[in-house]
Parts: sequence; C-alpha cells; structure tokens
Amino acid sequence: MQGMKQWQETRTVFLELDQILDQGHSACLALLHSIKGSSFRRPGAKLLIRGDGSFVGNISGGCLEEDLRERAARCLANHQTEPVHYDTSDDENNAWGLGLGCGGEVDITLYPITPALSNWVKTVLDRISQEQTFSLGWNPTPASDETPAVLDPNPDGHFSLTEVITPPPRLILCGAGIDTEPLVAMGEACGFRVTVIDHRKTYLDACRAGHKLARRPKEGLGDIDIDATTSVVVKMHALNMDREWATYFSTTHAGYVGLLGPGHRRDTIMQSIPSSAQSRFHGPAGLDIGGEGAEQMAVSILAEILSYLNQRDAHALRKKTGPIHGKM
Repeated sequence: MQGMKQWQETRTVFLELDQILDQGHSACLALLHSIKGSSFRRPGAKLLIRGDGSFVGNISGGCLEEDLRERAARCLANHQTEPVHYDTSDDENNAWGLGLGCGGEVDITLYPITPALSNWVKTVLDRISQEQTFSLGWNPTPASDETPAVLDPNPDGHFSLTEVITPPPRLILCGAGIDTEPLVAMGEACGFRVTVIDHRKTYLDACRAGHKLARRPKEGLGDIDIDATTSVVVKMHALNMDREWATYFSTTHAGYVGLLGPGHRRDTIMQSIPSSAQSRFHGPAGLDIGGEGAEQMAVSILAEILSYLNQRDAHALRKKTGPIHGKM
C-alpha cells in the first residue's frame, strides 16, 4: 500500500524536530524527491540529521547516509538548502567509498531546519494528530529559503513534489497475550495503526501496544473507523469469544479478517458468518512459510495482510519481472 510508511516516518521525524527546535537547536532534513530506475526508498522518504550527526529515519539502504551526514554539517553552517544527486548505477561511486549499487539515480535536497521554522513543524504535527489526509508541497531548489507548504489533500499549485500524507491502515488485534506482542511490534514497524482489544484487564495492561481498548464484541469499537483497508486478526484463544468477534466484524467493512487456529476451528466459526461476508475471512491466517512460534506467526500473518492490501499474489521476488515496486 503505497505511502503506508510515510505517515509514520513523517510523524517520527517531525516529533523529533519539534523537540530539537523547542530546545533551541537546529537540524537538517533530507528529502528524497526524485528517482530514476531502482531505489531502496520512494519519493517523500525523509532523513533527519541532528546537529551531533545522529539520524532519525532513512533515505536509502544505508549507502547514502554517511555522505549525507557530512553534507548536512555544511548545510547547517551556511544556512542554505543543498541539492544532491547520486547515480547508483555508476561504478565510479565506489571511488567515493559509498559502495552504491542499486542501479538507479536519486535526487535529494537537504533543508536546514532552524527555530524559525518551529511553527511550520507544529502545523505538520497538528495535521498528523487529526489523522486526516493532507499534503506537503516541496519545491527543492538550490539556495531556496521557501518553506514547504502544508496543503489540503488535493491542492492547487505547482510543486516539484506534492507529497500526499495519508493515515495508514488500521490493524486490529482481538486478544492480548504473549503471541500478540510480535504482531504489535512488527505491525507498527510496518506502518500500521495498531489497536489491541481485550476485555481481560490483566492481559491488556501487560500489552505494549500504544492503543488499547477494553471491549467485548457486544460493546463495539466506539468511534474507530473501520473501512476496506482495515485488517483484523481474531485471536482470543477461546472459541466462543472468537466467534463473537468474527460475527461482529462480518457486519463491518473490514477488508481482511484473519482467524487463528486449524481448519476445523475456522469451519466452526464460519458457520456464524453470513455468506456475503465470508470472502473477507482468512483462516488459518497467514502465508505458508513453514514457520512456528509467535514471531514467525507474526511474519506469516503480516505478509498475507500486506499482500492483500497491495493486491499482490505473494510469491518469490526472483520470479517477478519488471520493477519490484511497480509504477509510481
């Protein structure tokens, strides 16, 4: 699902920027805004380089960050934006000690972020806190002091890059417990907005998810929006409770509902699901990767969910022809 990581990355980078600026310090923001050929990241990827040279975010697989660290120091010293072009298909790059080899070209602009831009940073964070789609309009040019614009989702205007920042899909996990923790950690790392639901206070209190709800199926989910991009994993480990949650989600627009457990357990639960909703249910949840244990189960389930959301028939990338990421 294109842009899924951008919301989380933008939020993380701007929260850190806000803290840095509140402390009266400066930082440098690197924006990947144009690619040609292969690239590890897509346009809109961001890397925050603190004054001490440490990073937040990433803009490549690790081959560009060290060079950008040195450029960021110059950018902050002269208080000017700096455009950078990398041709990773050129063997001469090896002479720079960068070890590039993705086979593409990328354009990056370094922006000095000073306390004067504090209001702009807070405006971006305010839009993110509203969990509504918005856009950032960038015009990366040498020595430009133009502040990137915070815009409506479909803005008018001419920008080199209009970055649409869309709230990522929800991942709802019914059932807290030890085997939920890897799903929470990996789900958040993949960019999902993760919510864990459980009526058992002891289990819920121990869960490390950032968003938790104490609920039973008959109570519903309140004001949580559930749409076709919402994925659900029902894993209460109690048949009756799993059946109740599955029945509840069959009445919503959730696009993916995964059921844990073997086929005969799934069949029992599915007897309570209207035929019109059954195509949205996946049980046993996950791809067949031959794994075992909570962590490998989480990999299997999240891989199936991502495959569903991206409308991909999961298979080995070595069997794929054409670009890995598809067309922009």
